[in-house]
Amino acid sequence: MKSIPCTAAFLLTGLLLFPALGAAQDFVKLTDGKVVRGDILAVVDGDVEIVTPACELKTISGDEVADVRRGKGLSPRVVLRLKTIDARDPEALMKVAEWALQARGLKKDARRLLRRVVAFKPAGPRARELLGQVHALGTWYPDARAAYTAVRERMKADGYVYIKRGWIKKELASFLKASPKDWVLVRGFEWRSLAEIRKERGDRIWKKEWYSGEEAKLVKTLKRIEEVTGDDCHAAHVGTCKVFCYLGREESREAAERQQKARDWFVETFEVEKRRSYIKKHPLKVDFVLSGDEAFRRYLDDRKKKRSISQARYELCLRTGNTANGMFYCGHLGKQAWKYSLVSHMGLAMLRNFYAGGKCPAWIMVASGHHAELAIFGDVRVQWVHLGAYDQEIEVPKLEGHGMKQIKDAVREYYKDRPMPSLRVLSVKDMNELTQELDTLGTVYMQFLLEEHKEKWLKFLTNKGAKRFNNVRERFEHHFQMTFEAMDQELRKWLGM
Repeated sequence: MKSIPCTAAFLLTGLLLFPALGAAQDFVKLTDGKVVRGDILAVVDGDVEIVTPACELKTISGDEVADVRRGKGLSPRVVLRLKTIDARDPEALMKVAEWALQARGLKKDARRLLRRVVAFKPAGPRARELLGQVHALGTWYPDARAAYTAVRERMKADGYVYIKRGWIKKELASFLKASPKDWVLVRGFEWRSLAEIRKERGDRIWKKEWYSGEEAKLVKTLKRIEEVTGDDCHAAHVGTCKVFCYLGREESREAAERQQKARDWFVETFEVEKRRSYIKKHPLKVDFVLSGDEAFRRYLDDRKKKRSISQARYELCLRTGNTANGMFYCGHLGKQAWKYSLVSHMGLAMLRNFYAGGKCPAWIMVASGHHAELAIFGDVRVQWVHLGAYDQEIEVPKLEGHGMKQIKDAVREYYKDRPMPSLRVLSVKDMNELTQELDTLGTVYMQFLLEEHKEKWLKFLTNKGAKRFNNVRERFEHHFQMTFEAMDQELRKWLGM
């Protein structure tokens, strides 16, 4: 016997079934004394078109009609929606019925619409299922009890047994008894395994973990990662962020949630919706946290072969543990370090796309990354560089205790007896030239601009006419109507220096 068809998504979301059909709204008394109850759709030239409680569409000739009585009509809200569609189109009618299911006080109207859907499209299972009907042995029954009574002998003959209010193949009964949580009673009639239902819904299983909905698409990449690197990774997709991580499903989920939180922080802080709203969802952020340098090298080898990465770019990626262009691939840098790195790179990637008019100065991008870390973790790592990157040997700074207050204090203390570099100096440094001191200064400078000059600052970042300026200094002075050095003086006053 074939499995009883059912929409798995409907089962797993736990929607409530309707009770048995109640009394119909309208009835037609025939000349022979019989009565046909149902939902009258139309009366044309005396002929009556009606949908019966059994979901049958009937047309009764006017010659047979003795009397027609109407019950309560549909709600005005439902009538208004029906006027916007072809009320005889089962797909369009189904959408209105599903809306009525969720609307307050329209459950009875929803049932009437669902019976119409079945009448116009008898083979469609969705409306029948919502009405509580059960499909067994090629026939739809009004409920599970009716189905059980009708097919009991046939089920036994086909090797089914009845356990705990449902039928199941005899050879599967022991599995149901041993692990009942892995089974679900479909329409109160047949036991089916959750695994079977999930597969029908399109879910995919990977390393004993189920991936459903959009996340089911991640399994293809997970297989490719294992094939190329040997890493046993899991993944998560949250909002516009995907994370593939060798530490497991939960770690992947937490990382993806942090990434999305960092994106949301950037959108709110930089008022993205008013300026360049498309970057609220683009670029997509995809992160790979692999088990070590060897796995990372194998992944880069594959990318080089598939996408023609230049040798210089390939070697740079190996040294730094990541690639540019919005896709961040992190080697095994230490758990705390890569957590901060991914969030920081979100801020950097967003700023790169937010900035208009040429190449964004490195200090602005790095400061944006540090602010993302502050927003997510409450502290920040400053100038963390992968050991050996750019041929530098740099000790990893402590990750805790670098909140904005501590950073401001550090800048104030460090430059108390030293000349503070101007924005003019900051703006010509590239990524490799930003020392820990300049990183710290840049992070404080961005906080100052967001607090004291936010509107001008955001216009400076997003002005699309910036190409008419010869350099960043000209562009900056045009927007702020002051020199770099004058802004430096305002910063010092803000710091209390």
